[in-house]
Amino acid sequence: MAEAHPVGFRWVMRAKQRGATIIHVDPRFSRTSALADIWVPIRAGTDIVFLGGLINHLIEYELFFRDYVVHYTNASCILSDEYRDPEDNGDGYFSGWNAEKRAYEGDSWLYKGGDLSRPQRDLTLQDPQSVFQKLKRHFSRYTPEMVEKICGIPPDLFHKVAHALAAASGPERTAAVCYAVGWTQHSKGVQIIRAAAILQLLLGNIGRPGGGILALRGHASIQGSTDIPTLYDILPGYLTMPRKGDDTLQQYLDNYTKKTGLWSNYPKYIVSTLKAYYGKRATAENDFGYGWLPKLTGNHSFFEYLYDMLDGKMEGMFLMGQNPAVGAPNSRLQRTALSKLKWLVVREIVEIESANFWRESPEIERGELKSEEIETEVFFFPAAGHAEKEGAFTNTQRLLQWREKAVDPPDDARSDAWFMHRLALRLIAKAKTSNNPLDEPLRALDWWYPEDKLGEPQMEAVLAEINGWYTQPVAAGAERGGSEGVVFGVDRDGNTHHGPQVDGFAELKADGSTACGAWIYSGVFGRDGVNKANARKSRDYLGHGWGFAWPSDRRIIYNRASARPDGRPWSERKKLVWWDSEKWTGIDVAGFVQGKAPDYEPEVGAEGLDAIPGDAPFILHEDGLGWIYVPKGLKDGPFPTHYEPLESPVSNELYSRDTNPPEHWFPRPDNRFAPPGDSRFPFVLTTYRLTEHHTAGGMSRFLSHLSELQPEMFAEISLELARELKIRNGDHVCIVTLRAAIEARALVSRRIRPLQLNGRTVHQVALPYHYGTAGLVRGGAANDLLSISGEPNVTIMEAKACTCNIVPGRLPGGRAFADFLNKYAPQTGPPVLHPEEPRRSVTTRGGGLAMEGKE
Repeated sequence: MAEAHPVGFRWVMRAKQRGATIIHVDPRFSRTSALADIWVPIRAGTDIVFLGGLINHLIEYELFFRDYVVHYTNASCILSDEYRDPEDNGDGYFSGWNAEKRAYEGDSWLYKGGDLSRPQRDLTLQDPQSVFQKLKRHFSRYTPEMVEKICGIPPDLFHKVAHALAAASGPERTAAVCYAVGWTQHSKGVQIIRAAAILQLLLGNIGRPGGGILALRGHASIQGSTDIPTLYDILPGYLTMPRKGDDTLQQYLDNYTKKTGLWSNYPKYIVSTLKAYYGKRATAENDFGYGWLPKLTGNHSFFEYLYDMLDGKMEGMFLMGQNPAVGAPNSRLQRTALSKLKWLVVREIVEIESANFWRESPEIERGELKSEEIETEVFFFPAAGHAEKEGAFTNTQRLLQWREKAVDPPDDARSDAWFMHRLALRLIAKAKTSNNPLDEPLRALDWWYPEDKLGEPQMEAVLAEINGWYTQPVAAGAERGGSEGVVFGVDRDGNTHHGPQVDGFAELKADGSTACGAWIYSGVFGRDGVNKANARKSRDYLGHGWGFAWPSDRRIIYNRASARPDGRPWSERKKLVWWDSEKWTGIDVAGFVQGKAPDYEPEVGAEGLDAIPGDAPFILHEDGLGWIYVPKGLKDGPFPTHYEPLESPVSNELYSRDTNPPEHWFPRPDNRFAPPGDSRFPFVLTTYRLTEHHTAGGMSRFLSHLSELQPEMFAEISLELARELKIRNGDHVCIVTLRAAIEARALVSRRIRPLQLNGRTVHQVALPYHYGTAGLVRGGAANDLLSISGEPNVTIMEAKACTCNIVPGRLPGGRAFADFLNKYAPQTGPPVLHPEEPRRSVTTRGGGLAMEGKE
């Protein structure tokens, strides 16, 4: 965090000055480690074992926050008798595994009786079918000794962390967990974060001041890019993208609307979204335009269409703010895929590798690709920088902040908003000359945005639409506050476009009377006409008055949990919201029905928020509880379970199954995986970010002052590994995997150290991932070495743990590269150790890969 998020890290240091204990878990000793109280070196890819060990410690010694756990989590809920845990037979599978489909069928994971809204509960936590007892058994083998055997963390260091965390719990104390892509970019990344959620729920650290889990995003608005998504499988506000079979709006609503909790309002959110898309053309008679939405027919992730490119099934692509030629896994393969396109549009502030791959890529230098044979026509559009455009961005704490434009962009450079706006206008005009039914969704779009002198759409108008409005004007003195309020909706022709703004998502309707671009953002630009994202007068320690935090400017989500079940604060020092005998009040905006008393019990058959008891803070869930156990919604199990990375120097010590069963492997001859314990690739490889460079380097490698600070690609290795390989600091070395080989300088350092795993020494190698073949400083792209894979829930790649070899010396260029790679990573043999095959030992014979069927 100190290196990649130095501005945010100021607040960590402020906490330390006030007595907080800072614990840093990382394979490398970094600037963060230097400022922490405890540094915990760990083998990359083993985080679930470490977190599971902490969970086991809290349960074994009864150090969890019992009152919080009993009342506010599903620890007391009774599970189906059909549920089976990986611990039951040690094979690493939960019940419901379908080997033919390579997927779980999760009916056995449900609560007993199958009703998520009214689970059977045992508040003593003693029932053997309770979530708590299943959790206790699930993590019972995650002992300090097992943590040492798998993670390489000595028991005394583990206990030091466990004691510090246990002390940060209870009515008077809390702890926060901060993570970044070191947790997400794994074959079980979602489950790593789930393990952290379980830990924090056991400690009572969710929904309370000083608690929570913070995802440290890699850009200013990565959170915003999931809220209003650049993802293929969700709509704004985490609404589900329709799938094949969701043919009508009613079918879609039947599949995704919950009877209880906040998601019972699903019809209001999706209909208001459709009205924002299609305006007056969206009517009740045509399902509010639902039929115009595209329907998913499978996995449409980036990796799937990458393979379509490679196979000649895709003609063109737009790249905006993305540089897959350096920044994506197996980027060597990414560059080859770009060469198969007919056209490519790149919008950037500089000429990045994805724009000039046809001229300057490593494949051109080696003769693997030839410029004259590449038919891809590249259209390069100059883009505006962040200071040359206005708009909102959303950071890790769900805070919308408005960025004002400092200067106009130079020459023909324009913002992404300008580009998409002009492209939309042209496509809509073209569609209107067509009678093709496939063009109807374009003809139906309500594209109304007013423009400035440069033709840029007015971004406050866009924010107003995201906030939402009434689709018809309201008579003065009527409902909704007694006045029409501000109408922010004059289109390019000067016509009033709609009625007044809504003041929050609670006003949204399912009858077409409201439009809203993203229900979770509703309230940021309400009837008072104030752009709250641009507010800059903080009035309390939570930051109210500075920006707008979704939902409803709530700074701590699920904050009903900051009060006791009876509504009183857990402590005076930690009070946040509380019941004042009539309503919920406090320092923050209460995340609960304001007039619902703590002792409220729903009637049988109650629906929506009326079905949530007065002591159930987690209102997005049907039962109102924090989910220690996930009864529905995940594809790889209701509890986090340790599996080895897809490439690992060792086999799984806990289960006979090595890797996450439903993982997407994307096997291909040019995307091969080394099997467990492959002696050709004995070292763990991980990647990381430098303060001086930004992601794929497009915003930093072209700047002289930053390039001077970090001028060359390097590989960080331990003193012990350097001695073993006879490498000196500054020597050239080659890093080799089954996908590629790159060259770097050796950085021999005590900051990365060998680990002892079950009597075996394992070395780790760490690479920054910012370098490429464009800019003022150039170097090997670390992502060339990585495999393309997809975690089962979100299809993220495993970039933080794979295996490699280190070869001293320079990397051969030209056609000699292929001979070098084939020597150290033979490009023949099976592309992957198939996940359904039994564990096998591996030997090499004559430079090839031989598989032996020995268990």
